[in-house]
Amino acid sequence: KPNTIPTSLYKFKKFFEQYEVGVVNQIYCTKCEHLQGECECEQLQPTNTGNLVSICIEKPLQAILSDHWDSLLFPRTNTTSTISDVWDAAYLTSDTFFTSQNVALSLFTDGVPVFKSSKISLWPVYYIVLNLPPSIRTRSKNIILSGLWIGPTKPPMKHLFKPLTEEIHQLSTAGIMLNLPTGNVNIQAKLVMGIFDLPAKAAVLNCKQFNGTFGCTVCLHPGKQISHRRMYPLRACTMRDHDSILELAEQAHQCGRALKG
Repeated sequence: KPNTIPTSLYKFKKFFEQYEVGVVNQIYCTKCEHLQGECECEQLQPTNTGNLVSICIEKPLQAILSDHWDSLLFPRTNTTSTISDVWDAAYLTSDTFFTSQNVALSLFTDGVPVFKSSKISLWPVYYIVLNLPPSIRTRSKNIILSGLWIGPTKPPMKHLFKPLTEEIHQLSTAGIMLNLPTGNVNIQAKLVMGIFDLPAKAAVLNCKQFNGTFGCTVCLHPGKQISHRRMYPLRACTMRDHDSILELAEQAHQCGRALKG
């Protein structure tokens, strides 16, 4: 069995029953990446459309946190040099950033082919709650679906992630209320990382893939084409940082072409 996608319409509808509210379906043109009705193409064809489904994660997140509240992991001090879990990272153990009133989320997405006879693919976007113990963290019932793209091309990432980032901002500021036996607790959910394979990472970051010129996301090495492969011969090169990436992105937006990846 190649994947865990529901194999019938009944199972597909059954899966979405857990999301009682907050499911929004929009149709986009895959050529100009505009909503249906705002499309700039002369004639919008069914073969050039994709469906973008955005799903509110507040309810399933509340359910997961409430069910596992007593076993949640929170920032800890690692007294050894051994890194055994994400919570050993210095970033997550910062007292100024994480407290017992915060939970950490990780996001991941990738394309999944649906039919052998068609180019239609699914791009689900999932969250996992890093505060769950590793033994149950990635169980299917603890993974939260927040978005779904169905179409013949890769999703327009700016549209796919817009409702997600808006909701995460809301959850990280206003938070969500948990009704626990010990009383009500307000929890802020914060997105701390995204996990992707290299092609999906390039699509999410809107940059060149690893086999393109300046395809490295860590440094400004242009690479060299050798025997139809992109190689990176050892040499001193400038490292990328947050400010330089934003500057290159702004320049690329103004000139309408890619600049150094």
